[in-house]
Amino acid sequence: MTTSALSSRENMIKIIAGIAAGFGLALYPAYVILTVILCVPVIIAFVAGGEKGGRMAWFMLPYVVAAAVHPFHQLWNGYGDITCMFSILTTSPAIPEVWLAAASGWLVPEFLATGSRIGEMVRIYRRRHVVTARIKKLQAEWDVSKPARNGGS
Repeated sequence: MTTSALSSRENMIKIIAGIAAGFGLALYPAYVILTVILCVPVIIAFVAGGEKGGRMAWFMLPYVVAAAVHPFHQLWNGYGDITCMFSILTTSPAIPEVWLAAASGWLVPEFLATGSRIGEMVRIYRRRHVVTARIKKLQAEWDVSKPARNGGS
């Protein structure tokens, strides 16, 4: 796919998500407002992050959904009323809990990527150490001194 095809596909996804949000807001305003407020970190990562942000938003989403189960259960028990939604947002620690879950959903892939890079660096260092030791052993065995550097006299 070309770059323009990918960008038009991404724009279409954003447009469809906006239409779905508007439709949901008309039918179930308390649920949609609660969803938007709890998913602000995911929305920011998806909209402002470009290609990497979109992938990161998909990593963050399961953490946010898992942390948002209890606030939605409370809203369900309150019959989806808008006053119940405001009560949940003002009295319970729902927002910090869900946003911290989103942060952990962002940190876990970052730590995994960093750990993978560090592991690869350690593997390369160990391999270089083995090769250097083998070269020194062969130089000592064949009584070969270090080769002269190019350009040196």
